[in-house]
Formats: sequence, C-alpha cells, structure tokens
Amino acid sequence: MTETKKNPVSISTDELIEKHRQMIQFVKNTISGIETDLKRIKIILNKLSKFDPKDQNSLNDKELEETIGATDLKSYKEDNVQVVE
Repeated sequence: MTETKKNPVSISTDELIEKHRQMIQFVKNTISGIETDLKRIKIILNKLSKFDPKDQNSLNDKELEETIGATDLKSYKEDNVQVVE
C-alpha cells in the first residue's frame, strides 16, 4: 500500500481576512440580538413588578404587548392543549 501525502490546503490572506470579517459581523449581530432581548426583559420585569392582582387591567398595556410581541403570537389547539407560538 502506498500512502499518499496530502498537501496542506493553503488559505490566502484575503480569505482569512474575509473569514475574520464574517466572524466579527456574526458576533455583532448576536450581541445586538442579545441587547434587544435584554431590553425586552427589562421592560417586562418592570411591568410585572407593578402588577396588582386586584386590578386585572394592570397587565393590559400596549407597551407590554408590543414588547413581547403578543400580536405576533399564533394560537391553535392540539389534542386538548392550546399551543401558543
């Protein structure tokens, strides 16, 4: 049996720079998404801290619905279970 030696694949500097830029952009996008989620969490927690069980309308808030995207939720029933997506 003869073994064939594989030449290491050389990557050009331009390719490395492009991969580096892509990774940086990916991280920026990820961090941006996390920041947005944290802002939503802060608004929701602030609203929940003001919840009054005696006042059913204390959680009915346009800002809260916009924050959690309640208008984008889809609801349907599956085998006696209501599913909200």
